Amino acid sequence: MPEGFTLTGIGAYFATKCKRNGRPQPVPGPSLPGSGSKACGERLRSPNMAIVLFTDFGSQDPYVGQVKVVLARDAPGVPQVDLLNDVPVYNVRAAAHLLASLAPECPQGSVFLAVVDPGVGGPRAPVVVKADGYRFVGPDNGLLSVFAARAAQVEVFRIAWRPERLSPSFHGRDLFAPAAPAFFPTFRRGWPSGTRTARDSLKSR
Repeated sequence: MPEGFTLTGIGAYFATKCKRNGRPQPVPGPSLPGSGSKACGERLRSPNMAIVLFTDFGSQDPYVGQVKVVLARDAPGVPQVDLLNDVPVYNVRAAAHLLASLAPECPQGSVFLAVVDPGVGGPRAPVVVKADGYRFVGPDNGLLSVFAARAAQVEVFRIAWRPERLSPSFHGRDLFAPAAPAFFPTFRRGWPSGTRTARDSLKSR
């Protein structure tokens, strides 16, 4: 059984999803989110890494599928796990607490594509959060703040990059989904660009 997994609950689900796929193990590069410590570098090479979806897009609508197409295109071979896609719609406060409760059940090194974004297209910033061995990509609207507040080690980056196609109402597909593969050095391709910011700058819920 891979290190970091359990045989019950979400851990058991991950154990069926996150197996070695035969690809050469990548070596961390210097670009955002960066290799950081030796331990961080080891996690970046870990076969346990997966992209974990946590959204309010709904499991009966086409939006999750569109996001997954982008992930498959930009990070081929990386496992995708549907943690929860039926989060209460636009309820950032409830979603933040759900995410903080569920995320620790996943192996460290997991990359969370977390989108509950009633302010999509507005002034809220897109961010990357590295917290206690987990990585999150999503809006800075309070969604990531509860997990970050409980973590011992936190780094926050605001994403400066913007894609050529950016729907004003679907940043999950056009901005956050292309950002998630940047945690896998094989797929960085010189991207992304971003600015480190203070932990306390995250919006809270």
